[in-house]
Amino acid sequence: MRKSVNLIFAVHQPFRLRRYRFFDIGNDHYYYDDYANQNITEWLARKSYLPAASMLLRLLARHRGNFKLALFVSGTAVELFKKYAPPVIEAFKKLADTGNVEFMGGTWSNSPAALLNEEAFTDQVNRHKQLMETCFGQSPVSFFSPEMLYSDDIGEMIRRHGFRSVVVEGSAQVLGWRNADMLYGNAVSPTFKLLVTNRELGNDLTFRFAGDEWAGIRTHPGGFLMRFGSEGSEEQVVNVYSDLELMGVHQTAESGIFTFMESLIGEIADHNYLKFSTPYEAIQQYPPASILSVPNPVARNSGEAESSLPGGNELQREAMAKIFGMSRQFTANKESDVYEDWCRLQSTDHFLYMSSAYYEKDIPHRPNPFNTPHEAFINFMNIVADMKLRTGTGSS
Repeated sequence: MRKSVNLIFAVHQPFRLRRYRFFDIGNDHYYYDDYANQNITEWLARKSYLPAASMLLRLLARHRGNFKLALFVSGTAVELFKKYAPPVIEAFKKLADTGNVEFMGGTWSNSPAALLNEEAFTDQVNRHKQLMETCFGQSPVSFFSPEMLYSDDIGEMIRRHGFRSVVVEGSAQVLGWRNADMLYGNAVSPTFKLLVTNRELGNDLTFRFAGDEWAGIRTHPGGFLMRFGSEGSEEQVVNVYSDLELMGVHQTAESGIFTFMESLIGEIADHNYLKFSTPYEAIQQYPPASILSVPNPVARNSGEAESSLPGGNELQREAMAKIFGMSRQFTANKESDVYEDWCRLQSTDHFLYMSSAYYEKDIPHRPNPFNTPHEAFINFMNIVADMKLRTGTGSS
């Protein structure tokens, strides 16, 4: 049986918050930096989303079913596109219309609600699922968790919401000694399947492509293709994940990333023992190699930097406790304007800004508007205080 290749891209942007001062509480209920939201969204559409979608659509037509991929698009990203870059929505709809792009489910605002509040998690998942159905005509069956947040219990929670699989990062904390290129079962519900990313392949594309060691590979992907494994191996599926901003932002057009990806996709589509599949197709084709137990929550880069969400630092824990502690009043009243703000405030980005490790990174598509974690925390908590006043649960 030919080995499957799952190419998985994520598209997420948060609503960026304006500087919200203590004296704004109770006086000004608008929390967003419209200038930053518009400029960043338009820039990303021009540099990455539109040219990447155009290239992918062309390759889907050229390879006629031999090329497939998966796409996660957050609800906040869709909102920003509708407001500032409508052509991106139309481009993604064309991808959906091919029948060879699986739109994955997730939380609407890329929220880490699964860590703290199942009621908020359910609300976020249902809202995102409805959006994918109305916007792209698909009811998701595969799940993409923010920062690839996962544990045995989180996987079981995802399964209870009707999903068949989840994408998990192939870190040592998750895999131990096991091979990333196999399908695994959840320890609580073995029929729920884990698609483990090949971390090295994804990181090479996303972060190391422009390096000197890639000089020869950039002009021909054959050397990179060899790392997908050899014919006759027991490996089942290679899951390669990156943000869609890989093309145009993480790696600029001048680096040759578009040409490289077009050549790589073409070689896999025509390969003798490799074939493209979607996550849903992969879990139907292969049985789990074994059960993978992850008793404690982990996320992308867990254990490597303070920015990892599970546990978090004191600021992150306090902020998440406050926003998710408001779930009952908002899930019961979704017509309120405050509900919309509550959903947007759950984006993982707002909590990552409260990590010191985040300030050591230059992330052009997710610039940090704050100078320190404490500044990000105070800004966030001022907004939460105003939201409480609006709902009548805070003190004046």
